[in-house]
Amino acid sequence: MSSSIDREAVSDAANPLGLDGIEFIEYATSRPQALGQVLETMGFRPVARHRSREVLLYRQGGMNVVINAHASHHPRAVQPGEAPVLSAIALRVRDAGAAYRRALDRGAWPVPSNVEVMELNIPAIHGVGASRIYFVDRHREFSIYDVDFTRIPGIDPQPPALAGLCWFGVVQYIGNDRMEDWTAFYAELFGFCPLPDEQRFGILPKGRLLRSPCHSFFLQLIEPEPGLLDVEGEESLQRIGLGAPDDCRVLLVCSSTSTHASTDLDAMARDLRKLAMLAVPLNIRVAFEGLSWGRTINQFSSAWDVVCRADAPNLGLGFDSFHMFAAKTPLDELDAIDPEKIFLVQLADFMWTEVRSFEERMATAPHFRVFPGEGVHSDALAELVLRLDKLGYRGDYSFEVFDDDYQQIPLEAVAQRARRSALSLGEDVLRRAVPLPNAMRLRRREALRG
Repeated sequence: MSSSIDREAVSDAANPLGLDGIEFIEYATSRPQALGQVLETMGFRPVARHRSREVLLYRQGGMNVVINAHASHHPRAVQPGEAPVLSAIALRVRDAGAAYRRALDRGAWPVPSNVEVMELNIPAIHGVGASRIYFVDRHREFSIYDVDFTRIPGIDPQPPALAGLCWFGVVQYIGNDRMEDWTAFYAELFGFCPLPDEQRFGILPKGRLLRSPCHSFFLQLIEPEPGLLDVEGEESLQRIGLGAPDDCRVLLVCSSTSTHASTDLDAMARDLRKLAMLAVPLNIRVAFEGLSWGRTINQFSSAWDVVCRADAPNLGLGFDSFHMFAAKTPLDELDAIDPEKIFLVQLADFMWTEVRSFEERMATAPHFRVFPGEGVHSDALAELVLRLDKLGYRGDYSFEVFDDDYQQIPLEAVAQRARRSALSLGEDVLRRAVPLPNAMRLRRREALRG
C-alpha cells in the first residue's frame, strides 16, 4: 500500500496538473476560409461551427484546430488579421478549476471571463505575447464542443488522422536572453522540463526543447539569432509541429560536423553498419547524408564511399540538392551510384550562386532554402532530377526548405508555391502526373475554373 502511495506522490510531483496533452490550438484570422483550405490539405476537416461567434472547428484524429475570426473586445486578445496568428493553446488537465487556481497562485495572469448565454466558462491565463492558455477537463465522454458548437451536417465528426498524425509540439519565439525566464515559467506552472541535448531530435537543432510532463508533446523556445533578426519585444507562439507514429521506414543520418569526430572512413563504415543492423528488426532503412559542412564527409560522393564500405543491405544514401550545389559536387559523380541505394532525395533551391565556406553554408541552410524554381539554381535542379531519373531512381522526392520570408506570408500562399514547384518538376521536367494531397491536381482544377 505504501509503495503505491509513494508512486502516486512521485507522479503528482512530476505532473502536478494531471496534464494529458493538447485539447486544441487556436488561430485568429480574418480569412478563415483560406486557412481552412490549408488545413484540409493536411488532413483536417471542418466538423462544427460555434453557436454565436464566427469560429470554426477543424479536426483529424485527436487533434482540434479552432479558427477564430471573431473580433474580441478584450484589449490584450489577439485580433483577427489577414495573416493567421497562433492565438491560444488549450491543455487537457485533470481538474480545470484546480489547474487555474494553482497557476494563479504561482504568478500567472488571469484572463477575464467573457461568456455569453449557452457558452462554457473555460478558465485561461495569459501566455506569451497576447496569447492565452486554456485549461480543459472535459475531453472524454463529454467535451466542450458539445455545448459551444453545432455539428456541420453530413460531416464525419471524428475524421481519422492522416497517417496517424498527432501533435508534436509548439514553437515559441522569445526575446534576447529570455531562455531561462520562459524555461522557469513553463516548469513552475505546468511541470515542463528541458530535454537533454543528447536526446534532441535532429530536425530541431535550434533553441531549447521542453518536454511536457505527460510526455506527449514539446515546446521549442527559440531566441533571435545574433546579426540576423531583431525581434526584441515580439515574443509569440509561432507555429505548430505535427508528428507521426514511430513506424518510420527511413532513418536519415547526417555526417558529423564535430571537430572531435573520427576521420577514419572504415570506422565510420563500421558504425553505420552496426546502426543498420540495429534497424533491421524494426524494418527501417538507414540513409546516410553528407552535410556540406561536415568535417570529413561533406559531399554525396564521399558519403557513398562510406556506404559501400559498410556494405549493409538496408544502408543507403540520403541525397540533398542543397548540399550538392553548395559543395559543387559534379553531376557526373551520380553515375557511380546504384539507384537502388538512394533511399531519400530532398530538393531545395537557394538564393546565392556560391556558398564557399562552411560558415556561409551553415548560415544559408536554415534561412534561405526555397522551393525549386524560386532560386538561382532552377536549371541545375531540373538537370539533377533528369539525371536521377535516367540513372533509374524511382523513389520519392521531398522538399526541404527553410526560408525566413515564407514565415511572413500567408500559409495558403506558401502551400500554393510548393504545389507549383512540385507540378513544374513532375509535369514539366519529368513529364509525369504528380500525386498531390487531397485529390485533383492543381492545374486540372484551374482548367475547370477557366
